[in-house]
Amino acid sequence: MNRNPAHASAERPCTFSAVVPAAGRGERMGQRKALLKLAGRPMLLHTLERLMAARGCTEVVIAVHPDDLECFTSEWADRLRKEFRVSAIVPGGEYRQQSVLAALEATRAEADLILIHDAARPLVQPQLIEQVAARAAQTGAAIAAVPSVATVKEVNADGRILSTPPRESLWLAQTPQGFRRELILRAHRRAQDEGFLGTDDALLVERMGVPVVIVEDSAENLKITTPADLVVAEVILKRQQDAGAARSR
Repeated sequence: MNRNPAHASAERPCTFSAVVPAAGRGERMGQRKALLKLAGRPMLLHTLERLMAARGCTEVVIAVHPDDLECFTSEWADRLRKEFRVSAIVPGGEYRQQSVLAALEATRAEADLILIHDAARPLVQPQLIEQVAARAAQTGAAIAAVPSVATVKEVNADGRILSTPPRESLWLAQTPQGFRRELILRAHRRAQDEGFLGTDDALLVERMGVPVVIVEDSAENLKITTPADLVVAEVILKRQQDAGAARSR
């Protein structure tokens, strides 16, 4: 397990295609999250900029809400293609898993490695993206995750505690999640055929008996799902920008 995500590898970066699910309805935000403003700009643009800042990203495929497809393919298409290497924009499905599969199938067939990264995680560090890509290239499947700092209880339907798993063995899955293209396509298609819905892409690979490794991430790579998350994200973004400005002086 790699426990030092802040250290970017000096080796030649792995090339990868990026899949960005951005089709969420954003019910808790009152607006679809891809177009939600973070520091005055659509959140999706922040996410794409982080992918472009990572070495090795050769193309991006975005899955958007079907109601937004015309907007993205007419008003946004040129900018997305020229600035962010977007090769395709596809309509997402009712569930995230369906959106990811649609985007996976639109990636270039010659791509060996796929990174899946949620549009709602706009604060991911480019070095972390590179590290997940490198580990996925080595092992076939790797995900960003953070160790749990909370005590987790397993409970039954009546609310009775069944067990308390050791905290040191618990990790919280995040994105990016990286996989060999053939593997993640096979995992998604099998899940679709069997009517299985997973909570993340790694689970679909795990259920085929394929091991997935962890790359330790930072809690700053939060997923924006509520208005409170957006407030926190603004603070984190400002701190990251200030740190970057200080380093460049």
